[in-house]
Amino acid sequence: MKSGLICKCHLLALSLVISSCVLAEPDANTLNIPFIKMETPYSKVREIMLKNRWNPHHSVNALPCTPEDQRCTARPEMQACSDVGLGQCSWLWKKKGKIVLIKTQDDDLFYGATRYYGQ
Repeated sequence: MKSGLICKCHLLALSLVISSCVLAEPDANTLNIPFIKMETPYSKVREIMLKNRWNPHHSVNALPCTPEDQRCTARPEMQACSDVGLGQCSWLWKKKGKIVLIKTQDDDLFYGATRYYGQ
């Protein structure tokens, strides 16, 4: 009985970790964003968001973009981009008062979205 309980606990913990790392379809429905396939290039994600009437949102807390960083050129929705590690970026989109944060990494490939509570 104990070993079965431990296995169930480990499976539950593992499923929670996995579900927090990727955007599953239910999360997309909760956020009311269109379905975006994992590892979609951000240029395509941007087209999808614009097509679905989401607006690029520039936050007062956005980190400044360096002139040589082409990822944020003509993209006012850039919240932050890292030049180290996985090269993760965060992009803000707004629709009907709700702001979502789109996350990319590894050459700006989509890997998730969350609700953004900032301004």
